[in-house]
Amino acid sequence: MLIPIIIFSIFKFIPKDLKIHFVDVGQGDCTFIETPYGKTILIDGGGSSSKDFDVGKSTLLPYVLDRGYTNIDYVFISHFDQDHVRSEF
Repeated sequence: MLIPIIIFSIFKFIPKDLKIHFVDVGQGDCTFIETPYGKTILIDGGGSSSKDFDVGKSTLLPYVLDRGYTNIDYVFISHFDQDHVRSEF
């Protein structure tokens, strides 16, 4: 009886318009968040060991633009390994 009440309580308070996207940027990680207040957050940008392929221009920028955004409000970098921050856009 207690578990259904806890689950219902958790889902009741999660914002319905919060969207979290895990973007496939190759080897690295990238998370794009759209908040219920219209803010955008990018966590890590991904990267590639190849200097011939720009993840920012070729993958991340089209992904963000496709969702109708022309700017990102907040950018967070978890650490500076190449597979997390080697994006330029």
